[in-house]
Amino acid sequence: MSDLEEQQSIQKQINALEAFIKPHLSKEALVRYSNLKIAHPDIAIKSLAIIAQVIEKQNITIISDDQFKELLKLIDAGKRKTKITF
Repeated sequence: MSDLEEQQSIQKQINALEAFIKPHLSKEALVRYSNLKIAHPDIAIKSLAIIAQVIEKQNITIISDDQFKELLKLIDAGKRKTKITF
């Protein structure tokens, strides 16, 4: 499989995931996701995967903006490790 075919396959998977998740996002959460997708595509993809798992496991119908923000904080917390030295 060439790089172009692989990228197209990945993009199709992302599009399918977005199609599954978007109906479950509140208007505010959808706007936040759209902004995140533009600014930080890698974090947006991580959030899609996590939201899909939550929707499937917990049968959640709507993800609010506050819930989406909490998810982003959890993703960000795993990325940042602050060291304080004296």
